[in-house]
Amino acid sequence: MKFFSRTKSLERADEVARASWKKYEEIHEEMWPTVKAPALKRRRRGKKHDSDEQDDTIKFAMNTMTTSMVVSCLIQKLQQSRKLDHAYTIGRLQALLEHNAATLNNFVLSFQRLGSNTCDLVSFTIDVQADVAVDCFFTPNFWTRRVADAWAEAYRDPKQPWISVENPLMPGQRVKLASLIGFALSPGVPPQLASKLRGPFLALMGRYAHVLNDVAKVMPEPAVFVPVFAAHNAFDASMKLLANTALKLWSGAETWRANVLSSLN
Repeated sequence: MKFFSRTKSLERADEVARASWKKYEEIHEEMWPTVKAPALKRRRRGKKHDSDEQDDTIKFAMNTMTTSMVVSCLIQKLQQSRKLDHAYTIGRLQALLEHNAATLNNFVLSFQRLGSNTCDLVSFTIDVQADVAVDCFFTPNFWTRRVADAWAEAYRDPKQPWISVENPLMPGQRVKLASLIGFALSPGVPPQLASKLRGPFLALMGRYAHVLNDVAKVMPEPAVFVPVFAAHNAFDASMKLLANTALKLWSGAETWRANVLSSLN
């Protein structure tokens, strides 16, 4: 949870996550209505443990959650009204997308293009730049009639620097995927437009959850991975836990988990 939190404290990030858990559950139910959200783990306090390793294991479990809950958490943070928090989350999501593309040697997402007369999904490849052409998401007519004004207003707002392209429909223009997702789920989008964007972009995030699981399957050993990303501003030593786990679903990978824990020491 530290990855998506502006606090420098793992304990504080955990407290924020626990306080917001009900909101995460509501989003989880909206995205995966037939899947029960994982229960919140009780925090252990005031207990002595047999070994430092056991204590590390408890800390490790306390600060992780399933992929579906991580995506739900991410969406909740993208919906925050404070632009500073919104911008921070978009930056983290963009860093994560770029990292995923580097790990998987690119990956593919799909989207049901808004304004299209068919229900066909449009597939597009995400590379290490993690930028996209907006015509994968909107027909020109839909963009002009429904999106362009809200996008232009966001572009003119100095407090929304993540909207850095004035007219994404211009030939050769591409936008950062995290910026587009952040725009679509922003509380500042007019309600009538938001109602059109929310469902398709939540579906996109649901597909992205599968990418996170794919990343977890091919993660290199922590000793190899951490030094590579320690040089990037988006990752620092305090984020080793999340960087190494890549938001993996924890389901009995004891050997792998022990390797990650050893890298935290």
